[in-house]
Amino acid sequence: MGTLLMPVSAGLLATAGCGGSGFPVGGTVTLDGAPVSGATVMLVPRGSGRTGKGVTGPDGRFEVALPDGTRGMLAGDYSVTVMHVTGSVRKKSDIKASGLRPNEELGGAVDQDAQQVVEYLVPKKYALPETSGLSASVAGATRDLKIELNAAGP
Repeated sequence: MGTLLMPVSAGLLATAGCGGSGFPVGGTVTLDGAPVSGATVMLVPRGSGRTGKGVTGPDGRFEVALPDGTRGMLAGDYSVTVMHVTGSVRKKSDIKASGLRPNEELGGAVDQDAQQVVEYLVPKKYALPETSGLSASVAGATRDLKIELNAAGP
């Protein structure tokens, strides 16, 4: 089961407004205790608002930005997702032997014995708000979100 810890500073709550600029948000993603590099982290509002995202660096750290590049999230409750995938074209016989599932939507077959596949480097359940089990409440600036993922599942 994944956990997300969000520290909140009472001083920031008292001094920061709920204006349009929002609060800086960042943190670290780990999978079974090891930093995850190259994963996309998304904060999806549980009401109205805009989704923010960031990409983890080699140390698992990320900073969240809005689609227009603005850094900062408005105060509120968010579902959190983490996705890290790689795509490749493989022979159908190799796909069957490895247990991977082909993804027809990403281009289909290149020849009679080829298929494009997507491999989830972080368990797929963390990729969707409905299944990730991760959440965050933004009430002030933080760069200390700890998103701890488990490969074994809940």
